[in-house]
Amino acid sequence: MKFSQFPFTVLRFLFVLLVSAPALWAQTVATPTFLPVTGTSLTKFSVVVTCPTAGATIRYTVSGAEPTIYDPIVVSGGTVQIAQNMTLKAKAFSGAISSTTASSTFDLTGDVSAGSQFILALVSNGQLYGWGNQNSGRLSDGVTTNTNILSPAFAKFSATTNITTASRIAAGANHSLMLDTAGQVWGFGNNTFGEVGNNNAATTISYAAKVIKSATVTDYLTGCTKVAAGLDFSAALESGGTVMTWGNQLNGALGNGLTTAGSRKFAGRVKTTATTDLNGIRDIALGKDFALAREACSLETVGALGKVWVWGTNANGNLGLGTTTVQPFAVKAKLNATTDLTDAWDADAGDTHAAVVRWKTGDATLQGSVWTFGNRVNGRLGDNDVITGTATFPVLVQKLVDTIYSPLTGVTQVSCGPTHTLALDNTGNVWSWGGNATGALGDNTTIDKKYAVKVRNPANTGDLSNIVRISAGGINGSPGFSSAIAKDGTIYVWGSNANGLLANGSTSPSAVLLPTVISQVRSLPGFPTITLVAAITTSAAPGAATLTATVTDPQGIANVQKTEFFLNGTLNTTKTAAPWTTPLTNLPQGSYHTFAKATDLDGNVTTSLPSTITIAVGYNTI
Repeated sequence: MKFSQFPFTVLRFLFVLLVSAPALWAQTVATPTFLPVTGTSLTKFSVVVTCPTAGATIRYTVSGAEPTIYDPIVVSGGTVQIAQNMTLKAKAFSGAISSTTASSTFDLTGDVSAGSQFILALVSNGQLYGWGNQNSGRLSDGVTTNTNILSPAFAKFSATTNITTASRIAAGANHSLMLDTAGQVWGFGNNTFGEVGNNNAATTISYAAKVIKSATVTDYLTGCTKVAAGLDFSAALESGGTVMTWGNQLNGALGNGLTTAGSRKFAGRVKTTATTDLNGIRDIALGKDFALAREACSLETVGALGKVWVWGTNANGNLGLGTTTVQPFAVKAKLNATTDLTDAWDADAGDTHAAVVRWKTGDATLQGSVWTFGNRVNGRLGDNDVITGTATFPVLVQKLVDTIYSPLTGVTQVSCGPTHTLALDNTGNVWSWGGNATGALGDNTTIDKKYAVKVRNPANTGDLSNIVRISAGGINGSPGFSSAIAKDGTIYVWGSNANGLLANGSTSPSAVLLPTVISQVRSLPGFPTITLVAAITTSAAPGAATLTATVTDPQGIANVQKTEFFLNGTLNTTKTAAPWTTPLTNLPQGSYHTFAKATDLDGNVTTSLPSTITIAVGYNTI
C-alpha cells in the first residue's frame, strides 16, 4: 500500500500517540521496595519502604490484601513495623496513576532457651518470661530461694518494671543472659564466678544487671548481637565479629589463655594468641565448660568457609580436635587430622559433646547434615555406633525411618542438652537422639537412642510439626528436657518436670514423654479479642445507653493498651484500663451504629462486631 493510501485518521492517532508518549512515560509510578526484602526474626522489627517517584503516596497493608487509596500511608524512607507473621504489600499512587504492588512475607518466631532446671521464653514483642527453679535469681524475679515457679512469670528489671526490650536470651546452669534491642547485655542469677558480668561481689543477682567490659561500673558492654551461657561462664558476640567472655576461667573456658582457677567478673575478648583477638565470628555457643564460635558459611556470605573455632575443656574430645587436651585459646575444629571443619551453618554444645550443622550448595552430602563429637555415652552423638568412649573428630548423625538407617539431612538448627540432642529440619519436624531416661526425646519412650528419631505430637498420632525453634535443657547433668516453638507461637515442653517445667502448676508427673503445650504464654503475642454489648437504659429521647466491651489478650489483659468506642463512625470515648464501659447520654430519636476497637501494646488492633441501638420519639419532643 502506498503512503498516500494510508487512512488519515490512523495517521492522526499515531501522531497523538507519539506526542503524548513521553507524558505517559513520565507518569509511570515506580514500585515500592522493602529493606530487608524478606526475612525471619526472633522479635519485632521494622521494614524500610521506599519509592523513588517524587510526590507519590505509598499505601500499605499487612493482611495480604491489595492496597487501596483508603489504606494507611508510609512516607518514602519510612518504616512499617513487623509485629506478627505477615504479608506486607505496598503500592504507590500519584494522581490516577498507581504502581504495581510490592509484596513480601515476613515472619517472627520468638525464642525459648532451656537451662539446667528452668526455661526462658522470649515473646516477639520483647517480653521475657521464665518458669521452673528460681534459685539464685536466675528468673530475674527478685527471688533467690531454691523454689519453683510453676507457671510462666514476667522477668523484671526491678520489682515494678517488666522486661519488654529483650531481643536474645540464653539460659545457663544457674544464671541467665538477655540482650536488649539496643545491643546491651544483661545478666542475672548465680554470680559466684562473676558470670553475671557486672563486676559485683554478690554471689546472686536477682534482677537483670548490665554487663560491663572493664572494672568501671558504667563501662557497659554494648553493640552485641548474640549471647550464650554455660555452667558458670558467659559469652556475647559483638557486631564486629569479636567474642567477649566472662566468669569462670578454669580450663580455658574464657579463651583468654588462662587455665588455672579464677574468674573474670567483666567481659573481655577471646583470643587466638596472647596478642590476637578472635574475629570474623557469626554465632556462638557454650557447653558446660567449653565453647564454639562459628564463622559465616557460603550460604550467608559469598566465598565464606564456615569454619568453627573452639576452646576450653576437652576431656571428652568435645572440641573436635582429635585430642583431649585443654585449649586456653581459640583454635579451629577439625574434620580429620589434616582438614578443618567447614561449611558450618549452626552449632551447639552440651555437657560433654557438641554438634554442627553443615550446608554447602552443590554437595548432596552437606545439605543440612549433622556432625557430632565428644562423649558417646547414651548415644548422644547419634551416629548409630558404639555408646561408650569418645569421638575426638566429627562423626555423621544417622536417622532411622521405618527400618532404614541413613544420614540425617535438611537440618537448620541443632541444640544439645546434657546427654541428648535435638535437630530441627527444614520441613518443621524435630529429630532427637541420646539420653532419654526422662522422656527428653519426645518419642513416647524412655529408651536411649543412638540414632535420630522424630519427636511425636502431643496426641502421639503423628510427628510434631510446624516447628521454628528448639532448645534442649538440663545443663550439668540435671534431668534432660526439651522445648520447641511452633510457627503460630505455641510453646511445647517435654521430658523432666521435676521443677515444674511443664507449667501445669505442679511437679507431677515427674517426666512427660510427649510434647505438652504451655497454655499460659505464646512466643507470638497474637491479636486481642473484643466483643461489644450495647444496652439501652432510656429508650425514649433524650435516650441513654451503655456500651460494654469484653476484652482479652493472649499475653494477658495488661498487654491491652486501650479500648475505643465509636458512635456512628466517630470516636466517642477512649479507655486505657478496665472496666471497658462508656455511657451514652442525651441521644436524640433515631438509630445509632456502635462498635469498639481494642489495641495492644504492639499496636495490634481488633474491631468488634457492630451493634445498633434505636431511640424512640420522646413525649417531650412531640
